[in-house]
Amino acid sequence: MPEGAGAGAGAARADAGAGAAEAAGAGATRRRQDLLSRTALGVFRLNGQFLGVSEELARPAGLTAARWQVLGPGLPGALPVAGNPPALGTCSYTNP
Repeated sequence: MPEGAGAGAGAARADAGAGAAEAAGAGATRRRQDLLSRTALGVFRLNGQFLGVSEELARPAGLTAARWQVLGPGLPGALPVAGNPPALGTCSYTNP
């Protein structure tokens, strides 16, 4: 065998191994992305169900679920309007 011929074949095998590892890593990344997407969709569906129940519970008082949610944090103690979003785990503004 000519000198260096074996080294070239070994390098080709190493490159192929690296490609397989990258493909496996890409597959794992894709699975994590799919899991995140499925989880987010499940959370959105559950939130929709909570909102539906909230609307039914708030309707007899003449409220909407959104208004009930904003009034809720003020029950244990008086909060200024600007204090409600942090109590709800949200913010009162949107960052561009």
